[in-house]
Amino acid sequence: MTIKSLARTAAFAAAAAATLITSFGATAQTSVQQLRPGLPLNQLELAPTLRGIQLLPQINDLRRPCPDLAATVSQRNGPGNSIIVTYGVRNVGSVDYVSGANQQLFNVYLGGRVHRSFPFQNLRAGESVQWNETYQPFEFPVTYRVMVVYDPDILMDGNPRNDDCNSSNNAASLTTLR
Repeated sequence: MTIKSLARTAAFAAAAAATLITSFGATAQTSVQQLRPGLPLNQLELAPTLRGIQLLPQINDLRRPCPDLAATVSQRNGPGNSIIVTYGVRNVGSVDYVSGANQQLFNVYLGGRVHRSFPFQNLRAGESVQWNETYQPFEFPVTYRVMVVYDPDILMDGNPRNDDCNSSNNAASLTTLR
């Protein structure tokens, strides 16, 4: 492959990325970074320059104050041969989470099905809500998957105080151990 065809391929990839970003309502300007002297041809780098991008609602700027709900699940030994599973949601963000009733739930899944569902509403920064369940282990371990679930239009309700700024910590799982 020649340098010219590599540059054409790189420019095409940069233009495709710009088209994709533009299709989400942002504007983009892309350029191909020049080859650095001594850099092998297989290490051609694209350097898209994005200007005026309006971030999608679920990708918020973590530097600004925002609520951030995180799902948690843990276990400890209980009486006899039982296990106590504790699951909950914590606002690890820097501001209070303020929302309407029925706009969010905390779901506990066992075997891919909803095992428990807990409504909750407002959480101050640093505050958490927890629930406990005593589990009698049988022959096989059980996997708990917990998740904060939002109303589908929560990001469009006009209330920025209930927009979770980090969705990567909204789920957690635990496989019980004896």
